[in-house]
Amino acid sequence: MNQAGLQHSSFDEEVVRIDSTGGVTVRTGLSAMGQGIQTALAQVAAQTLGVPLDSVTVLSGDTENSPFTGYGTGASRGAALGGGALLRASTRLREKVLRIAAEILEASADDLVVEDGRIFVAGAAGGPSVTMREIGDATYRRLDGRLPAGETPTLEERDVLDPDNVAFSYGTTAVLAEVDRETGRVTLLDYLIAHDCGTVINPTIVDGQLHGGAAQAIGGALYEEIVYSPEGQPLTTTFMDYLIPTAAEIPPFETLHLTTTADHIPGGFKGMGEGGTIGGAAAIVAAIEDALPDLGLRITRVPVTPPRLLDLIDQADRKEGDRA
Repeated sequence: MNQAGLQHSSFDEEVVRIDSTGGVTVRTGLSAMGQGIQTALAQVAAQTLGVPLDSVTVLSGDTENSPFTGYGTGASRGAALGGGALLRASTRLREKVLRIAAEILEASADDLVVEDGRIFVAGAAGGPSVTMREIGDATYRRLDGRLPAGETPTLEERDVLDPDNVAFSYGTTAVLAEVDRETGRVTLLDYLIAHDCGTVINPTIVDGQLHGGAAQAIGGALYEEIVYSPEGQPLTTTFMDYLIPTAAEIPPFETLHLTTTADHIPGGFKGMGEGGTIGGAAAIVAAIEDALPDLGLRITRVPVTPPRLLDLIDQADRKEGDRA
């Protein structure tokens, strides 16, 4: 019997490694396609391990060297699943680094902190310390027997995250629109997105994705349409025919970040790729209806092009005339 729904695994696997020179490499099965996943993963590893961001290299796109991921890049899962798995792996790797550093510094691992690639006793930043490079040297080369008893001579951790449920994001869109009754032209004056994607890894990347999604929503609501002839032949064949919004049509965006962490995802991360797109068309259509309250318009089709809106206005005017 065939079962409805997506019959596919949803886990993600991440690998993080510190080499003998203290450099960090992250291997991921997620694909970078402009969403900033490499930067986000590098930030998670750098912050968790306590190393500079520029010391982290993220490798992806090679199935021979990258770990397998259950679903891949899609469904706004990259930061949540990949970031969560990498956070757990990096946390375990950091604990091993601290154990090795404790052996070298003759201190307790619980008393050590990592900051900018240097490990030292908490409250004694100017005292004895070891660098991540020295940790790498001690782990892989063990030139003077500084590796603690029982520790394997590598610095690599792997984690597979397969959460019990997905992490839902939340958001809303508010639009201020102006309608010209004579031409049917709609001008967007202001655009607000309030969004909750859990822990924000990189605000600039989140804003960029939300703004890009909102631009896509504006295109779908007001401009973009594939037109066919009565015989079913496409008439929209070039960008001369298929309108897309440009910078001149995009209003200023305001973004509010709210934070409700996902308790079942390490780090509290949630997806947010579609957040700018989903509510945009509905908000724009509602704003157009609200701008013409006397007509009682009910718009059920997008894009709301000037000819289409003028036709709706004309129909409403005729109905009002018939009632009069």
